[in-house]
Amino acid sequence: MYAHEIITRITNRLKEHVSSVEIVPCAKAPDDYRLRHPRGALLVHYPRSENDRGRRSRFAVRAVARFEGDALLFLEAARLILNGWQIPGCSRFVFSGDEFVDEKQGIWAYDIAFTISTPAAPVAGDAITNKLTALTAGLWVLDFTTQTFRILDENGNELTDELGDHLTWQ
Repeated sequence: MYAHEIITRITNRLKEHVSSVEIVPCAKAPDDYRLRHPRGALLVHYPRSENDRGRRSRFAVRAVARFEGDALLFLEAARLILNGWQIPGCSRFVFSGDEFVDEKQGIWAYDIAFTISTPAAPVAGDAITNKLTALTAGLWVLDFTTQTFRILDENGNELTDELGDHLTWQ
């Protein structure tokens, strides 16, 4: 299972149980997030993975709130919802710690982290193209002949620039 799929599942799990705050996957650094919700937000992010006889992945939820007490309540809610939960194909989520992140202009931030084990088996040569296609959902295609990525739109059409040249990345 890929990290972005796990982030989506965590986000959905939190949304099933919490409706009083904004809950968003945070692809960019959560430090860049601007709080718009009147109470707070839970930001799901992926800080890192480690290789320890398999792939140990660390996922975190940042609780951001206008009041410190709310941030701590949201942090505890995330712990109750995620600790021990299991996504098929992965180990159970194990609480690995929490920490104060920052307070800026009355916005409080705390992180809570969980680790899980996910398979990291090598992919056979013939299956790599299929895995890459599934991973990118058709947004780009690796052309082994020219050793370039062809960039496609959501309908699978090759994108071109204003001169009609195909967009590629080498």
